[in-house]
Amino acid sequence: MTRPILDLIPILSQVRRNHGLEHATLHVLSKKLPGISMAGISGIRGFLLLADLPTESVAESALEALQRLQQGETALAVHENCGTNLAASLFLAASTAWLAMTGTAKDAKLKLHRLPFAVLLAVPTFFLSKPLGPWLQRTLTTSAIPETMALAQVSTLRVAGRNVHIITTNF
Repeated sequence: MTRPILDLIPILSQVRRNHGLEHATLHVLSKKLPGISMAGISGIRGFLLLADLPTESVAESALEALQRLQQGETALAVHENCGTNLAASLFLAASTAWLAMTGTAKDAKLKLHRLPFAVLLAVPTFFLSKPLGPWLQRTLTTSAIPETMALAQVSTLRVAGRNVHIITTNF
């Protein structure tokens, strides 16, 4: 199997794998504790998880998620609530609206008449572009192949009344 080109750049490869582990951890936690509000953000050294959960639950779930990724459960690296999904659809909808609003009309009133047309194009574009987000996750923003990744540490800070879990990884 050939490696994706993004995995040839170590920093990008680490962020993508951490992002995949973040999603996998969210999947595991969601299955164990349905209805819990959670959010995450990935970086080069691991990821942050915002959730009012005990550190032990997060650590156990992150370890389970890593093991499941190592066993080939690649679907865990893609998450339906990832910002990539929203960003992709919003970008295409906004681009469609922008294109609909461009043209030779110099008068603001004439341009304003294009607004309903722009919305009429942007809204279906937003909904029709939904499959793009998961595809971008699989090919660009996450990696389901942890390779030599290991959990280094899971710690928790209390910030503004919420738990911020810091999951650190090693490669």
